[in-house]
Amino acid sequence: MKKILFLIVPLTLGSAFAAPDFNAVLEAHHQANPYMGTVVVMKDGQRVFEKAIGKANLEFDVPASMQTVYEIGSITKSFTAAAILKLQEQGKLKVSDPVSTFLPGFPNGDRITLHHLLTHTSGLPSFTGFPDFLETQKLQKTQDQLIDSFKNLPLEFEPGDRFQYSNSGFTLLGKIIEVASGQPYQDYITENILNPLGFKQVQFHSRLDLVPNRATGYVPEGTSYRLPESHNVEIAGPAGGLFATADELALWLPSLSEGKVLGPDSVKAFTTAQVYIGNEPGFQNYGYGVGVGSFAGKKVLAHGGSINGFNAMMLYFPEEKLSIVALSNLDGNSSSLVASDLAKVALGAEVTLPEPRVAVEVPVSVLETYAGLYEVPDLQTTLRIFVKKGQLMVEVPGAGEFALVPESSQKFYLSIARNHLTFSQGPEGMVLEISAGENRAVGKKVQ
Repeated sequence: MKKILFLIVPLTLGSAFAAPDFNAVLEAHHQANPYMGTVVVMKDGQRVFEKAIGKANLEFDVPASMQTVYEIGSITKSFTAAAILKLQEQGKLKVSDPVSTFLPGFPNGDRITLHHLLTHTSGLPSFTGFPDFLETQKLQKTQDQLIDSFKNLPLEFEPGDRFQYSNSGFTLLGKIIEVASGQPYQDYITENILNPLGFKQVQFHSRLDLVPNRATGYVPEGTSYRLPESHNVEIAGPAGGLFATADELALWLPSLSEGKVLGPDSVKAFTTAQVYIGNEPGFQNYGYGVGVGSFAGKKVLAHGGSINGFNAMMLYFPEEKLSIVALSNLDGNSSSLVASDLAKVALGAEVTLPEPRVAVEVPVSVLETYAGLYEVPDLQTTLRIFVKKGQLMVEVPGAGEFALVPESSQKFYLSIARNHLTFSQGPEGMVLEISAGENRAVGKKVQ
């Protein structure tokens, strides 16, 4: 759900590892990233590995367990997409329909189709990227009010021209589900998707609900943790509002692929590559609410989720009937790294495990020389670097503030991901290089 502006992190870092040991993978990530959460690996419908590690709540020292319930963020989009296809089977809409069929007078509604919304090709600006989103997410806004915040803005490109991830598009799909079905969004999803699968823990909740075994979300802060920015999860709604346990979520993509909630034509549409994204393993293309690609030489369906204090990843290899889910109550992308390495073990591919990172002491006087605004053209953003309580920090627009942990006097790593930020003095001023494996982005200090 939350917009993350840093580079994609490579899936191989650290020391080589070949033996098929799921537990060793999980322990290595727990020590290095750090990762805490719950994972499940299923093969042919049977669990072959499951484990919870770390804490569901740090303040009260509550261990994570197989019953721990996590926010799963944008994985919700796959359920929203399945509901659209279910409504198509019921004759209540077609994915080729324009938005104006259901929302007359919606700006550009005659040019944007449901297909565009499902594939992030609508051109609608994503509300999670708005400068005021950090405050908006705390409010008691309805989905209609959220739609009002972006509907009159100019399109960022012509519908169908290209892929650009947009939470606004899936928020709009939630409204269309309500119009087409005559039911509240959550009721339709529950009655037509969740209940037929017998799901009890994949559910919608509000921030005020008492949810048994609900995890508390955290943000890595250097070598410690803090609570995330407060947020109203109901705002996420059709784009990212679901909660789940790892064991139930691991059944989702296998059940859908086997036709337990959708017919063959709908399953084919859901799992077919509809639009090209890029070269990230497992996410080369996007289907309807799910990534479609190749990983370790195998076809995979995949989607991640990131929402304040939580991150999640699900992978499903349909030909191998292999389902992997990693859920975490930490900000960042640790679940993606864990799930990817578990998949490599399951598929017999070489795994390179992460190694623990060591922090060093850097004088505050040195840290203060790095403070300022840095324009990073490759990421289309401006980052603010500043010192807070003796800690170097980075502010990512629309995402929040995150600690930078020093590995040397010039090189730092981002506490929520395996990205490095390196500062150097150039002929025209301070230069910032952001790196993840072979990927690079360079910014210049402008203020």
